Amino acid sequence: MAVRRGGHGGVPLLLVHGFPCTSLIWSHNIEELAAAGFDVAAPDLRGYGDSDFAPDGFYDFAAFNADLTGLMDAFGWERAVVAGHDLGAMIAIDLATRHPGRVDRLVVLDDSMPDLPEAFAAAGIPPGTPKPAVYDYQRRQGLHADELVAELDTPSGGAVTSVSSSAIGCGARPARSVRLISRC
Repeated sequence: MAVRRGGHGGVPLLLVHGFPCTSLIWSHNIEELAAAGFDVAAPDLRGYGDSDFAPDGFYDFAAFNADLTGLMDAFGWERAVVAGHDLGAMIAIDLATRHPGRVDRLVVLDDSMPDLPEAFAAAGIPPGTPKPAVYDYQRRQGLHADELVAELDTPSGGAVTSVSSSAIGCGARPARSVRLISRC
């Protein structure tokens, strides 16, 4: 996995690019964030930029987040502030859902927030408009994958009669090696 880095020993900050971008989208921010006290990592997601294509063929939230948690482990980060843009925002939300103990703060750019009425009410944020079903699907994929797979299972006579959660990318995958592409 190719990674742009800046600053070391500060507050861990993981910057996740969107589609069809690469980590280059963060290149003007890395140095400033490092100077502000962050230990910044902006990886190219699998199949993007200078990172290799997925050896297992998976490009789903579970695969991206297995890579990102592996990257955090490689840097010795227990927790990190995670900022995501566009598709990266959806990946960051999923990371916070699957691994809440790994995400210290979540920054979402250029994407809609999932509907979290209890959390919003506790923060004094008034209720918003209900979100599309995709957010419920994403949240359930991160928290209750097997239950969601059972609900989506095709009845007998269909092209698919049974699916396991690992078949749709809900299982953990080992992270690949980290390759530094620039240091600010």
